Amino acid sequence: MELATINVDVDQKQLRDYIQKKIDESIHQTFFTIDINKMAELTCISKSSLELDILQDPRVKQFERRKPGGKRYWFYEPTMEAIKQIMDSW
Repeated sequence: MELATINVDVDQKQLRDYIQKKIDESIHQTFFTIDINKMAELTCISKSSLELDILQDPRVKQFERRKPGGKRYWFYEPTMEAIKQIMDSW
């Protein structure tokens, strides 16, 4: 039996972009809101650094929701976009 050899040329950047897009779509479909623990996990930024550098910024603060005395939540998509804007200015 003869085996066929197949060569495939892959554009690494295009593949990486495609995978990142699919991951982003998957995460977007999964989260409506996030808490500080999930935010720290997704951004790889410690909770204390988030508190100091990110969460006090008005671009993020506007998406915070909380019952009196309750846990804080942020809307996922606009909060992550605001964090990206903040980090782009560093």
